[in-house]
Amino acid sequence: MSRRLLCGIVTWLVLSSPQARTARADDAEDKALALVEKLGFVIRNDKLPDQPVIGLVLVGKVRDADLKDLVGFKQLTHLDLGDCAMVTDAGLKDLAPHKRLTYLSLRKTKVTDAGIKDLSGLKTLTKLDLDGTEVTDAGVRELQKALPKCKIIK
Repeated sequence: MSRRLLCGIVTWLVLSSPQARTARADDAEDKALALVEKLGFVIRNDKLPDQPVIGLVLVGKVRDADLKDLVGFKQLTHLDLGDCAMVTDAGLKDLAPHKRLTYLSLRKTKVTDAGIKDLSGLKTLTKLDLDGTEVTDAGVRELQKALPKCKIIK
């Protein structure tokens, strides 16, 4: 089964569940969910009563302007933006509010050394995937100083 088909099926299952429709935290999250319903799928923490969104998989479908709308996901810990060729350094500034992120994939995006400097405030990151980007080894070393507990894949 292709990855896109599988993602589509999982997206439909997650978003069509009664919990997905009733567990909305606020207007900002509603706006963000509208984007995700079109572009990817969500992972919720079903152990909490309001089932907040803790993960997003938006592989190949997001551009810089879309990242602003993700601010509604206040408990986001997992963000996969792999293969999003329209994500550049400019969009990384909009990830700064996501202080709970532990995993971030920017695989095959257009980010560079200049852009990843904006990630240095994400102190909870434990894994960052930069494979297939224009980030240099020097850029990785510099970011690693700011995020010593993060495993950076290049």
